[in-house]
Amino acid sequence: MITKFATLSSRLAVLLTFVFAVVACGGGGGGSGGGFLGKPDEEGVELAITTAELPEASDGAAYTALVEATGGQEPYSWVILDDGGAGFDINEEGFITGQAPQEGEYGVTIQVTDNANTTAKLSTILSVSADTTESLAVISTALPSAQNGIQYTALVEASGGEQPYSWDILNDGGTSLSINDEGFLSGTGPATGEYGVTLQVSDALDATDVASFIFTSVGDAIQPLSIATATLPNAEEGKAYTAILQAAGGQGDYMWMMSDSGGSGLQLRDDGILSGNAPDEGQYALTVEVQDDTRTVSEILLLTVAADSSPLTITSSSLPGGTVKVSYAAVLNASGGEEPYTWRLVSGGGQSGLSLSTGGILSGTPTIPGTFGVTFEVSDRTSKDQTALILTVAAEAGAEEPLQITTGSLPDASRVLYAAAVEAKGGIKPYTWTGGDTSDPGTGFDVTLSTGSITGNTNNLLPGQYGYTVTVRDSAGDVDTRAYVITVPGGDQAPIKILTETLPDAVDSLTYTTILRAVGGTDQSPDWSVLETVKEDGTIYANGPTFGPTPNTGILFWSAQDIIAGNYTLTIEVTDGKSSDVKDFSLTAVTAPFRITTTNPLPSATVGIDYTNTMTSTGGGTTTKWSVVSTVTEVEGTPIPNGPSFAAPGDDSTGELFWAASDIVAGRYRVTIEASSIDNGVTSIDQKTLDLQAD
Repeated sequence: MITKFATLSSRLAVLLTFVFAVVACGGGGGGSGGGFLGKPDEEGVELAITTAELPEASDGAAYTALVEATGGQEPYSWVILDDGGAGFDINEEGFITGQAPQEGEYGVTIQVTDNANTTAKLSTILSVSADTTESLAVISTALPSAQNGIQYTALVEASGGEQPYSWDILNDGGTSLSINDEGFLSGTGPATGEYGVTLQVSDALDATDVASFIFTSVGDAIQPLSIATATLPNAEEGKAYTAILQAAGGQGDYMWMMSDSGGSGLQLRDDGILSGNAPDEGQYALTVEVQDDTRTVSEILLLTVAADSSPLTITSSSLPGGTVKVSYAAVLNASGGEEPYTWRLVSGGGQSGLSLSTGGILSGTPTIPGTFGVTFEVSDRTSKDQTALILTVAAEAGAEEPLQITTGSLPDASRVLYAAAVEAKGGIKPYTWTGGDTSDPGTGFDVTLSTGSITGNTNNLLPGQYGYTVTVRDSAGDVDTRAYVITVPGGDQAPIKILTETLPDAVDSLTYTTILRAVGGTDQSPDWSVLETVKEDGTIYANGPTFGPTPNTGILFWSAQDIIAGNYTLTIEVTDGKSSDVKDFSLTAVTAPFRITTTNPLPSATVGIDYTNTMTSTGGGTTTKWSVVSTVTEVEGTPIPNGPSFAAPGDDSTGELFWAASDIVAGRYRVTIEASSIDNGVTSIDQKTLDLQAD
């Protein structure tokens, strides 16, 4: 039964303190006392739970909290009588663990029993706040084109999740491209054509996102050298910035340089990688040049830097260890927000014998050995952040107790992602942990060397019991080993279910690809099919999207020539052979926006010979009107009076750019072209500046 309290006035009035502990480096504090340190029996003191309330949890996040007791006869044992539907567990040391439930308030009742079978109870409220973590997502929307047989490099970007990221190519479409963990896609441009490339990004929490791109490789005819990068990705003030500049055409290898950084402080390597720390908020004009075996071209690129939007966050993730009767000092760090910061010690300082200054310096002389949960808070003018860290205080020299693993048993592997903490005490820290399976088949779980945390994935494990042995070694070389049994509970496999909720729009002149996902079932690569595609007038469209020759990939494909603007309903089925799921999706195909598609630079002009070149566009209506906005010299930006135009010798709707032989003067020019098109009464206009050289 879940008990939720709607108002603060209905909370239990419990006037005790609490300590929120995150199990981290070294363990060493298990013991029978239900806290970080074992305690002698307190004869004559009535058994009581000293923890008043539980720290707040975040929806869907891993949760750990410590509940403590005093009095009675040790050792203690703990049990959760009612978790209010939160789904948490508690071990013999009083550590509550689990994954936080949905946002809300949950009534939790906990009981401790001592060696004399005396019990004490705590009823309190667990508050769960909404998870505000941004989901991991690939934010790059397109890949730059490659040239057949020419070295290719592109940067793919992601946001959200927990860095660092790692990248994989799920399907290279036959391009033989590769990608590193920084998202740099590289290789040699394949044969002319379009290729479907599917990329996956993973973060530090094993979250993933998948994106599919159309990768275009053009012919290998030598084109004039040009800078293909038209715009730079935006930067954020004070953050590390990286962008890859692209060139096209020319002969031989490219050599990049920057003649003017515009005050940005960024550096450009000779391979075209622009990097550095982003400057202050604003816009910066960067003049870059690229050189091949025969010529050099330049371009002015605009960099937009946004203000720093990082939230105030405590960045310190651990505390150095201390020793009893030895002076201690550690500096806490934070980032984001608005300086200056103000620090305060929320809990745990008195027990450890340390205090925290407003400047973030934790100092003092520890008086007792042990492992303490210390909670800190930092605040700026508008916000605050809290974190709890583990402080380990060693005994005086010569007072060490024998090394011993204190964790009695491991929790069941009842979720897909398994995590358990093994603790030890005594010896000389720091500890080093190792572990491994003792049954065949095994779990495949790993032990973190520095913390003793056991983690793994239970997706491929059958129900049953698995042997697992953990060994801890201290700095003096002493060793303790303990064998455990990890139980994977039984249960029926959930039927397969389509996870994807919506489909992205299609564009009527571009090949369409997207990936659908499913959960459950028994097959990691189920078969997908489109049962029917229905137009908005109710008729079936025979040339709708399909899952192609490899339906087990989940990649939905729609050829560009079959896409007609309109609204469609797709009925899609997925099956693993034992179960299936059918779902209807709405898919909208939109008309491609009107754009000038003529590539930069224009073909060269020759002095004394009439110049013509036909412009191209995509989207819009059936008739396009063309005009020349301006023609200026490339270096000085000086307008010329008799530049190319569409007015002579013919109709400006043909898109034929003309320059009379008598007006052509040798030099390098920039021609700004404007095109307009009317489609269903709506006028669309596009402009593009193109380089033109006259020899």
